[in-house]
Amino acid sequence: MTSQEMELKRKESINCLVQELRNVPPSADLYLKAHYIIAKIGLQRRAKEERLFEDEDWADPKLREDLILKVERFLDKQIK
Repeated sequence: MTSQEMELKRKESINCLVQELRNVPPSADLYLKAHYIIAKIGLQRRAKEERLFEDEDWADPKLREDLILKVERFLDKQIK
């Protein structure tokens, strides 16, 4: 597999995880779903080190898109 193919697969994986997060209904707990996604791929320790789940109000619907983008940036940085 070429490096270009691997990069495409990496981006597809990230997009799939972010789409899973975007599909969370507004009435559901975005924090729990984001935490589940991070745990599913084994990045809990890195999320804790980077304080991914701290300093934000995950229940505030106004911050929802910003929080999803924050998780997306974290995944892009961590998934290689």
